[in-house]
Amino acid sequence: MDKEEPKIDLIETWGSTRIRVFLQTTATTIIVIAILAGGGYLLDQQVQTYPTFFLIGLIASFPITQVVLYKQLRKYAKKKING
Repeated sequence: MDKEEPKIDLIETWGSTRIRVFLQTTATTIIVIAILAGGGYLLDQQVQTYPTFFLIGLIASFPITQVVLYKQLRKYAKKKING
């Protein structure tokens, strides 16, 4: 007399989740690098200091990307835990 719970294909769910997280992480990384390094490149073009601001933007993009990804994945994990 137990209610049957719907069966969830865990492998399919895990695979699609993993792909979604991978794509979101990749897109976020590319966007942050493009904005900071691209902005640095454009600034270098204006003030004739190539590659100073480009390199600063490129180097700064790594820790900023890590913070952004941490916040996104923490929000995603919290949503998964709470249902």
